[in-house]
Amino acid sequence: MRQERFEVFITADRNLQFQQHLPAAAVAVVVLRVGSTRVADTLPLMTQVRERIESFKRGTVTIVSGSE
Repeated sequence: MRQERFEVFITADRNLQFQQHLPAAAVAVVVLRVGSTRVADTLPLMTQVRERIESFKRGTVTIVSGSE
């Protein structure tokens, strides 16, 4: 990811933060708390992600869920 200059990584993998050393990845990780990875489930959360994207910090994990 660093080579490709990604700044934010969006995933639904809730265990990623426990499996990887995220500060070394040099990206902000956004974990979507959804029932599945189907577009119908993840798309509603993209408004929140888009609104908050500038506040995500590299090397950190932010949880985004439908209840926010």
